[in-house]
Amino acid sequence: GTALWVPGNHDLEGLDGEGCVDRGGSMALGDLVIAGIGGAGPARFGFCYEWGEDDIRARDVPPCDVLLCHAPPIDTPLDHVPAHDAHAGSMALRERALVHTGFYACGHIHESPGAVQLGDCLCLNAGGLGRPWGKAQVGWIVRDEAGDRVGHTDLVSGDERWWARE
Repeated sequence: GTALWVPGNHDLEGLDGEGCVDRGGSMALGDLVIAGIGGAGPARFGFCYEWGEDDIRARDVPPCDVLLCHAPPIDTPLDHVPAHDAHAGSMALRERALVHTGFYACGHIHESPGAVQLGDCLCLNAGGLGRPWGKAQVGWIVRDEAGDRVGHTDLVSGDERWWARE
């Protein structure tokens, strides 16, 4: 199958390869067009791929159905870091989500999987893929005759949660 992806904060900036939709790229997967923003910010921790808020505001992202970002929008359940009771998302990415009418998919904050709607954008944090960042889990984006929705499955317990666009 086809996998579309963006580099994370531990990856090299400019990492490219089949399926990469970072830095102005976009691809169709089924009936959905996906474009992305990799890396993480705005805090700088010395990782390979970090950026500042103004860098993200200046970045060109083509029109798409799914905005695939490594980092989550700030001040949502998706960017909450429970160990520090803090939010570690991006204001620039939140601004993008608030004007996007499709889906927003992210990871980065592995311990806060879930979904939230920002404006007309249905946002999903799929969580982590397993060790060392918690349980194995996956996220789902569905657009069909029943409407837009996102889901999360904990692959260890089998628990599923679903959220529909309001």
